[in-house]
Amino acid sequence: MRCARWRRVPLDLAREAREKSAAPYIDRAVQCQLSTHDEGKHFGLLTDACAYGTAL
Repeated sequence: MRCARWRRVPLDLAREAREKSAAPYIDRAVQCQLSTHDEGKHFGLLTDACAYGTAL
């Protein structure tokens, strides 16, 4: 199962992601992409940055 935690994306980070992406918009909240966990950092996917599989 995937972690149920959601985090708001800081406005400056959302702007930077939008500048680097061809996507028309960036979500302001993302769900952690890791499996269920109680400790440690959470990681969310904002967008794909290019055709080479780079993600933000």
